[in-house]
Amino acid sequence: MLWRLFLLASLFPFAAYSQSEEESEANEFYPAHVEVRVGKVGDSFYRVMMDDYEEPFISISNAAFYLLEMNGQCDESGYCELYLPQDVGRESPPYIGDTERAICYRDDNNIQSIKYQVIDSETYIHWYSLQACIPAKVRWDIDDYRLTVSPEFSSLTELEAAISKMKNESRKKAEDLKRAENTQAFEPVAAVGLATRLAASVYHDSETGGDVYAISDTILSTEHSLSRLSIDSREDNPIVYYNIAVEAHDGEGSLEVGHVLLDGSVFTVNQTLEDGLYYTNRKRQTEFGNLQLERTTQPNISIDVLVNGIYQTTYRSDEFGRFVVEEDNISPGDTIKFRYYLSKGVWQEEEITVAGLEDAFLPSNEWGVQVVGNEGADRAGAVSLEYGLADYFTVGSAFMRQNGKDLIGVQGRYLPAHWFAGHIGWLPEFNRFPMEFDILINGDQSASIELNKTDELDLESMEYDVFKYNLSLANLTAFLTVRDDDDELSVEPKFNSKVARNLFVSYAGDYRYTKASHQDDYLHTIGLAKSGFSDTSWNISGTVDGSGHHERTELSLRNACKECLLDPLEVFQELTTNVSARYQKQEVSFTASLEARVNPYLLFKFEGTEDRYGVEMTTEFGAKTYFDESIGEFVEWNRYNHSKLTGIVYDHHKQPIPGVSLQILDQRAVSDAKGRFEFSSVPARDNLPIYIDEGALDLNLTPIQNPVFVNTKQVGLTHAHIEMVVSFGVDGTVEGDLENSAYLHFKHIQKGTEYSSEIESDGFYMVEGLIAGKYIVTLEMGDKRYVQGTDLDGDFWVSDLTFNLIDFHKVY
Repeated sequence: MLWRLFLLASLFPFAAYSQSEEESEANEFYPAHVEVRVGKVGDSFYRVMMDDYEEPFISISNAAFYLLEMNGQCDESGYCELYLPQDVGRESPPYIGDTERAICYRDDNNIQSIKYQVIDSETYIHWYSLQACIPAKVRWDIDDYRLTVSPEFSSLTELEAAISKMKNESRKKAEDLKRAENTQAFEPVAAVGLATRLAASVYHDSETGGDVYAISDTILSTEHSLSRLSIDSREDNPIVYYNIAVEAHDGEGSLEVGHVLLDGSVFTVNQTLEDGLYYTNRKRQTEFGNLQLERTTQPNISIDVLVNGIYQTTYRSDEFGRFVVEEDNISPGDTIKFRYYLSKGVWQEEEITVAGLEDAFLPSNEWGVQVVGNEGADRAGAVSLEYGLADYFTVGSAFMRQNGKDLIGVQGRYLPAHWFAGHIGWLPEFNRFPMEFDILINGDQSASIELNKTDELDLESMEYDVFKYNLSLANLTAFLTVRDDDDELSVEPKFNSKVARNLFVSYAGDYRYTKASHQDDYLHTIGLAKSGFSDTSWNISGTVDGSGHHERTELSLRNACKECLLDPLEVFQELTTNVSARYQKQEVSFTASLEARVNPYLLFKFEGTEDRYGVEMTTEFGAKTYFDESIGEFVEWNRYNHSKLTGIVYDHHKQPIPGVSLQILDQRAVSDAKGRFEFSSVPARDNLPIYIDEGALDLNLTPIQNPVFVNTKQVGLTHAHIEMVVSFGVDGTVEGDLENSAYLHFKHIQKGTEYSSEIESDGFYMVEGLIAGKYIVTLEMGDKRYVQGTDLDGDFWVSDLTFNLIDFHKVY
């Protein structure tokens, strides 16, 4: 107890302080001890500065970082950036405290003045001003000398005051996340959905003149299939894209026809088939190495790609909203995040996790089958069979036909240790042994070696060897690629670092040594990019050669605005500006475009370069139907492939509950008189969470699960049942020889939630929000833990529930 009080007191080191004579006459300040209560947790002897009116002044940094466990930093001038505890990536807007200007704010529309004092070069703000700088309510009780801080967010250790409890809270968070991943999600219902969208454009180009064209997308969704078709009237072959994907083997396998992306193997590299066929009896997963993914979002928008939270590059979707991500040096277990900018102030993120080393292996005694065909000029095809000899030992063979020639390959994969995997193949026709070895050095580093690889299955195709190294830290990712073939040796280092909240710097090197001429070339590229939840993003890069001579400079800028200077009459819903420029060989080239959206169905676009310009007017709309009691509905172009989510909220007696507020992504809904709710347009996602606003519920109601997870698919229907149960509170005493700073924790075995209470000096405790069921009750005193099990049930409140120390079992 004494060390904890000493630590809290040491947060406010006071020495002899000085102030001007004028300030001294106006007000005198002196150190004082007050009790600070955060929620229901109190810490005595907290040291503050007190004025003549007994009003405390407190350090904003100590209050935010130590009392409320927020993230961020404060500089010497008193400028603070404060983030909520859960905002580890610091990508949401911070709370700003600027004592030099005597203001606090989070956005420009909510700037509040604050009262502060500088004492001995340290800044303190008045207790009432504290709530202008952080999301909390603050109350000063002069009679009890108590400062009560009620945070309006969830703390990582909300009911735990001892610093030693932080590890337990982190462990509990990890358990909650693991339990959420294993929670059964509501699946889409077996229904048929049909959606189509059409865009017709009239444009005039300064070089080619004017024309009219149309593009359309169509999606047909059934219980076990998804078919997509894209048409562009400007092409000689108007069908520019088609894909039919059918589930097989109860969803464990799939069959695809049309536009197909193929992952590389020990024999081949990643490929794209336009008129292809692909079948597998195994579930496809995102693999490490050379990543190739196709996604669909809004047309002609920028998509930022982040690897482990660090910005890597920006892609641009086409007129149909499709884009293909192609990234090298993806390590096992990496987190890939796609950040979509949809409109001003509206963002959407999608996150995927790359498979681990062990995920590439078949379970023991199971078969893996892959069939590939291509109706292109070469009429290529392949059949691959694999068998799991053991859980981490897979063997197989591949039969391939390309350019009229038949090939046979034999391969084997082995995982002798959790950190090392090998994949070796043999092509008897060429007597070639391609190999891949992957190594996890530690949690932050990995490496891979590829030997005797070729880009084409041909005897004349050049063999090469590749070494790759990856490093991923909290604010830095580093990659190194070394490739050696008969013609040249290349070395490509790359660094990406997060230097500020939304600011990233990068370096890419390119060294090439030509063996025949013994010449080498260097290129160095340094870039700076702004990527975050902002209406403006940009990146700039410059390239020089090994002698320091300028090669090129590139700049791109995107901005979206509403009610901006370019639209003084406020005619448009939104204006989006894209500018890109390049300076190379003393020549400047640029491309600029301005998209002006009148409403969801009408769009004007102006674009031009240094020698041409174009104007385009587009009308666009979508429609979809589920072939149910409603004929169909018109939808916005950008949401034609979205899913519909419906549900019902009821209590444990199956009676509907009205007025329950629910949220999914940036959308909200409220259950009606029959307990029903609807989200008419949500994107296709797995494990999409529906959050229930428990603060708006009746005091004795609580959801069995929060959030509730659902799976949605394109042009699909998903129905979710959300059940509420009656909650109750418990109070009583714990008898026995208790130490100071003791806590009682109630963990619901089935639900997994935990409720805690500090035990007062007389043994009294109180918890709220419990639901009926079996609980593990943990008594915590310092580093000691005692547990026992109990059944709890009640209608509203259970009083005088007594626990005795001798009935608990000591665990450590």
